[in-house]
Amino acid sequence: DGIGDVCDTDIDGDAIPDNSDNCPFMANINQSDMDIDGIGNECDDDLDGDGHVNSVDNCSTTVNPGQEDTNNNGIGDACEITGISASSDLVRWISLYPNPFDSELRFELSIVKASDVKVELCNFMGQTLRVIINEKLLPGTVSETIETADLVAGIYFIRLSLDDYSYSEKMVKMK
Repeated sequence: DGIGDVCDTDIDGDAIPDNSDNCPFMANINQSDMDIDGIGNECDDDLDGDGHVNSVDNCSTTVNPGQEDTNNNGIGDACEITGISASSDLVRWISLYPNPFDSELRFELSIVKASDVKVELCNFMGQTLRVIINEKLLPGTVSETIETADLVAGIYFIRLSLDDYSYSEKMVKMK
């Protein structure tokens, strides 16, 4: 910006003065601080504040100090949606990770019986941005990687419709 760092009151150029910026060396316009530790998400190496750095935390957005992973799939139990009682006759488990996400999002679904399945990525207004799956699936597990580099930072939803069952999960795009 042409101002020497010694004199610059906003080193990262995010329009937040350094003396009140929770992440003064990395742009963090919305000042997000998931674990309310005073360190902005862009700078926080432990987003959920559970004592495990993000790079090794199997569920970096939900406190899970024990790192439990019952089905050994690398996703912490705290981040998996398991035992959905309303759909126990249809869904074995659903998993969406990471959350928050950046350039891609992983979706996994394990169904018990053949079902018409529709999975959509929606904006915060509920408008469908992408249809990820729209077909009859046989029992078993399906996984998809959703490329999200083109999305702006904000709140999104994954909407799942399975026969007469529906479910949605809020997801946060970070960059």
